[in-house]
Amino acid sequence: MWGFQEVFGELNPEAVEKYFEPNSIEHNPLFEDGWAGIRDFISMFTGGNKCVFDIKRISAEGDLVWIHTKLHDTGKPGQFMNIMECFRLENGKIVEHWDAAQPMVEGQSKNTHPYF
Repeated sequence: MWGFQEVFGELNPEAVEKYFEPNSIEHNPLFEDGWAGIRDFISMFTGGNKCVFDIKRISAEGDLVWIHTKLHDTGKPGQFMNIMECFRLENGKIVEHWDAAQPMVEGQSKNTHPYF
């Protein structure tokens, strides 16, 4: 998938410029717009930890792409996140990003439906 794993899984700062416009719009309030915001995200993962994204679903409509993933930060054994990412593209590059994340907690569900 274009470079999702390269940027967010392998935490490759050089890949940011390959896939994102320099002034991309970021809707996550924890990060600033543009390349600096993506690099700030990458810098949160220190000590050589990598992220493993198990992509469960991908959907696209017009200039929007949604990716539903299960995230495992290798520095946190047994902890997983359920993440929905939305990207808006122009001319093959990401110009806008939204996300929503929830920790996956086993054995505490009030229903019988799986995360994925």
